[in-house]
Amino acid sequence: MIADAIFRTIGREYYGVPGTWSSGSDAISQILKQKANINLANTIIVDGSGLSRHNLITPTAMMSILQYITKHDNQLNFIAMLLLAGHDGTLRYRGGLDNEW
Repeated sequence: MIADAIFRTIGREYYGVPGTWSSGSDAISQILKQKANINLANTIIVDGSGLSRHNLITPTAMMSILQYITKHDNQLNFIAMLLLAGHDGTLRYRGGLDNEW
């Protein structure tokens, strides 16, 4: 839900129009093209969570995005925002992760 809200918000901020799935998708494609020189012409992005079965991305495009994040993480600080299994988020108290209850 949060990823989808951010996705639509990016579309609203980038284009100055109401945040929609279409504006979010177009904005993400344009931002990646301008900032990272990643062309998503053969990609279909319909939501921000990545859960839609209608999302289509080539392995090459996904690898390019991940490599860009890794190479520029000192500016993006993206990796530090990700949850760490067994330490934060909803996985903290999940059994089998050797956590003390």
